Amino acid sequence: MPFLPNNCTFNATCNEIGWEMLPEVNAYANDLMGKTSDSFYNKNLQNGTGIYPGEEWCNPTIPHCKWHLETGIALTDFAFLMDWCYQIIYDAKPG
Repeated sequence: MPFLPNNCTFNATCNEIGWEMLPEVNAYANDLMGKTSDSFYNKNLQNGTGIYPGEEWCNPTIPHCKWHLETGIALTDFAFLMDWCYQIIYDAKPG
């Protein structure tokens, strides 16, 4: 069973709502991680704005674009998360 019904995935209204909610979803995830420092994330990237040409017409209407955008944001977040984890482990290592 898909996360969203197929009639919603390609629906213009659903895509517009998804695009408008993207910054809110990312902000919620950042709050869960405690990310508040500008050195930890890029605000434009987290908001999904100013990333690539054509985003202003592409993201609100095409679901695949939002998938690529969120994946890029997640990969960056994972890189920072792993760096943070490494630092915790390194600092806890004796000697």
